[in-house]
Amino acid sequence: LDQYRQDIGQYKKDIKITAAHIKGNNFEDTLQQYIDVNKIDMLAMITQKRSFLEAIFNRSKTKKMAYRTNIPLLAIPFNYA
Repeated sequence: LDQYRQDIGQYKKDIKITAAHIKGNNFEDTLQQYIDVNKIDMLAMITQKRSFLEAIFNRSKTKKMAYRTNIPLLAIPFNYA
């Protein structure tokens, strides 16, 4: 995560990029609270590929946040290579 932030920072030096690991009982509530408290302008989340069964039983947190938050959300696919 820090490496990705540094790579983007090389191209956009005038934009403040913050990477954070947050912890809470309910992911969506905790993330929305962090967004509100810190006045975040845009949210970027890293997605991961799921098998058919994983997609059924473990819903995408990125997709949940896309419907919940009122700020722009950037979904970045995770590369396994």
